[in-house]
Amino acid sequence: MGNLRSEEKIFPGIISVDRRVSSAKGISYRIRFVDRRTTPNRRTSNRSIIAFPVEIEVLYPFRKSPRKIKGETIDISNNGLAVALEESVPSDVVANLRINLSSHYALVAAKAHVVWTGFSPEGDKFRCGLHFLGLSDDYRLIRCGSRWILKRAGKRGRDREGLQIRQAKSKDMGKILRIEKETWPEGLRATREMFHSRLRTFPEGFLCAVENREVRGFVVTEILNYDIKRSSLSWQEATDNGYIRKTHNPSGDTLYGVSLSVSPCARKGVAIALLEAAGKLAIKRGLKRVLFGSRIPRYHKYAAQMSADEYVSAKTRTGRYLDPEFGMYQSIGLKPLKIIPEYIRDPESLNYGILVAWENPFLDLTRLFPFWAQLLSSFVIRRNE
Repeated sequence: MGNLRSEEKIFPGIISVDRRVSSAKGISYRIRFVDRRTTPNRRTSNRSIIAFPVEIEVLYPFRKSPRKIKGETIDISNNGLAVALEESVPSDVVANLRINLSSHYALVAAKAHVVWTGFSPEGDKFRCGLHFLGLSDDYRLIRCGSRWILKRAGKRGRDREGLQIRQAKSKDMGKILRIEKETWPEGLRATREMFHSRLRTFPEGFLCAVENREVRGFVVTEILNYDIKRSSLSWQEATDNGYIRKTHNPSGDTLYGVSLSVSPCARKGVAIALLEAAGKLAIKRGLKRVLFGSRIPRYHKYAAQMSADEYVSAKTRTGRYLDPEFGMYQSIGLKPLKIIPEYIRDPESLNYGILVAWENPFLDLTRLFPFWAQLLSSFVIRRNE
């Protein structure tokens, strides 16, 4: 092994990457997460530590309630992780694993197989190695632990279980066109040709919300290279006038929202579920961010009283944003970046659009360990409390 390069920060806080260079075989990566507080204790590698809080839940056939053991992670790989626990865990059992990667996001939960266990005199802790069980693309083994969902674990939470997010199909086009007509004023509606072009160009980014076999809403996205500091593209410029054939770039860094439509008959929460699905797609594809251009359809009522800048930050007496559409994006963590005049031909918004963004905080982690993209995409966007 050659000389150790300087640490490269890949995650807020304490984590960095070791990169070692082999002069004989070019560059080879021996990637380890290291706590900045530790020092090298071996010639070949640094001690690998990530002190993320974890909770392991072991189910025993002879116990009515599951046994929950708290601890922290000490190493992470693409297939699993090692943890230090307060109590011992038997080997060769399946356990539910919950990881708290950040206080700003929900818990990540998955099933894992306990491969090995042991006791470490250092710190008086029990240690074990866990191997993630296989995850499918529909993330059925992953559960979201955000407080927003847990607070609604009653009737509203049970209702949401019947809502499915899936890729759109050609046979859905009639229902999609009906929702488009119900949702958007004349002159802003996409045509059948536009929808077919979007579905052909980027089918993975065309998602439907289905309840009781009925399409209740949909979101359409594309991938762009977008410079958020310099670019102020109109909707027409960013979307190839709605067709996305010329603008969609699979090698881009940003998931851009082309449209979001929800039927007036849909229950509350469908739009949020679709936005969460867009966030999952961004993490799965290893993209930097999600961007949407929010309308402000009530602005025409207030334009005589305040500027667009003032309207965007104005709130009601109860603390809600004056514009419910813009407030919806804000409520689930998308932050306003800039106001774009002449964003879209929309008389209600006086042609203004608000560019809102969700930055992917796990980009470096998922680039190093692709399996974690599935794991982390279980929560994505967390509703503000």
